[in-house]
Amino acid sequence: MVVMHRELHLEEHHIRYIESNYNIDGDSVGFVLGQSITNQDYIFQFVKAGSICTNAGGDLVTSFNHVSYHAILTAAKDVYSGLPSGMTVLGIFTNGPGFCKLDRENEMKYLKIIEAINEALTSAAPNLLGCGNPEFLVLNCESCKNINCKSVDLRNKHPQEFSPVDVKIEKEPTKWYHMESAINLDYVIPLPYQDVREDTNLYLLNEFNNIMRSSIVLIDGELRPYFSKLKSIFKEDTFNETKYTDKNENDVKTIQCEIYSSYDLGSNEIDEILTLDYLVQLRGRLFSRAVCHESLSIQDVVHYIKYDYLRTLLTRIQAYQCILRNCNVEQIYANTEKNIALHQLPRRILIQLPPYKIPISLYVYPNDQFYKSIDMTDILLRLYKPSELVEVDMEQIIDTDESQLPWNQSQSKQNTVKAIHMDQCKQLIPSNQFILYTSGVIALIILIFAILLHQLYSEK
Repeated sequence: MVVMHRELHLEEHHIRYIESNYNIDGDSVGFVLGQSITNQDYIFQFVKAGSICTNAGGDLVTSFNHVSYHAILTAAKDVYSGLPSGMTVLGIFTNGPGFCKLDRENEMKYLKIIEAINEALTSAAPNLLGCGNPEFLVLNCESCKNINCKSVDLRNKHPQEFSPVDVKIEKEPTKWYHMESAINLDYVIPLPYQDVREDTNLYLLNEFNNIMRSSIVLIDGELRPYFSKLKSIFKEDTFNETKYTDKNENDVKTIQCEIYSSYDLGSNEIDEILTLDYLVQLRGRLFSRAVCHESLSIQDVVHYIKYDYLRTLLTRIQAYQCILRNCNVEQIYANTEKNIALHQLPRRILIQLPPYKIPISLYVYPNDQFYKSIDMTDILLRLYKPSELVEVDMEQIIDTDESQLPWNQSQSKQNTVKAIHMDQCKQLIPSNQFILYTSGVIALIILIFAILLHQLYSEK
C-alpha cells in the first residue's frame, strides 16, 4: 500500500513572515491557518499567538516545557471563532532555535498539545454540516532556511506516528476567492416544551440546518455543477477581472452568491406545536463570507457558505441562551409574552489581515465597545495599527417595532406562521393563486381573439 505524503504549499511572503518574526523575537509559537484539499494543504496565514510567547513574568518562552496549555488553547479557540468559513487551524508552528526539534524524541510533546487543541476546536464548533481537520500539521522552523513539517492523523484512536510533509515554495501567488452572500431572517420557530431549557441552541440549529440543506446557492448568478472546480469556472477568458479583483490585491477575488430556500415546516407540525404558545423569533440580516482556494470544488464551496450561516447563528443564539438558563419552565410560561425575541442581533466587524485580507470576525453586542474588541484582537494577533485594517461594519441590525412582533397580534391558529422568509423566495417560487390568475387572463385573451377573428371572417 502506497502512502501519499501531504504537501504543504508556502509562498514567498510566508517565508518573509517567518524571517521577520525570527529576527524580532528570536522564538515564537503560533497557528497555521489555511485550507486542506485531499492531501494538499494551502497556507493562508500564519498567526502568532502573543499571549503564548511570554510567560507570567513577561519573559520569552523558549521551550514547550514552559508553554501554558491554558493560554494556547484559549488563543486557538479565539482565533478559530473569528475565522471565516473555509479557513481552519491546520496546525501549529514553532519558530526559533530555543524550541525542541521535531524529531522522534520530542514528537510526543507536540502530540500532547495537538490533541488538546483539536479537542478544544471540535467542541467549539457545531457538528451539523461537518467540521474539523482530521490531520494536524506541526511546522518547526529552526531557521528561515530549515523548515521541517510533519503531520499526525487524529482519526486514529491512539495517534503515534508522525508522517513527513513535503514543503513546496510556490513561485506564483495562490488565488483565493471570497464568497459573499446575505439573507434577511424573519423566522419563527415553535419550541417544544421539553426543549425550553435543555439543548435549546441545538434544537434551533437543527431547524435552521434543515433549511440550509434544502437551499440552493447561486454563484455569480448561476447554479454551478457541484463537481466543477472554481478555477475551471472562472477562467481568465471569461472571468471579469475588473469587476471582482481588488485594485491593490490582484490575488483576491470577491464573488457574490445568492441563497434560496423553499423549506417550510409542515402545517400539522405547526398546529401541534403552536398549542404550546411558545415561540422563538430570529429576525435580522445574516452575512456569510467564505474563503475558498481555486482548487476547491463547488460542492465544498456551497458547504462552506451554508456552514458559515450555521456558525453565525450559533454565536447569536448562545448570547441569548442565558435567558433560558436563568429561569425555570414555570417562570417562562408565567410570562405574559411567553416568547423570546432574538431580533437585537450583534454586529459582525471584519478585520482585514494582509496580504490576502483574511477577514477575522468579531461579534459586537449592543452594550459592547467597538474599539475594546479591536484592542483585544491587537493583543491576540499582535497587529499594528489595527484600526486601519477594520472594514466597514457589514452587519446591519434590523430593529422592528414591537407592535409588529407576532405575539402582539392575534395568536389564533389561523395565523400564518412561516418557517422562513428570504428575500428572493417569492421570486423563485410563485404561488398557486398567481399561476391560476395568470392562466385565466391568458385564456380570456385567447377567447376574445378567437371571437374577433370569427366575426372578421363571417363579414367577408
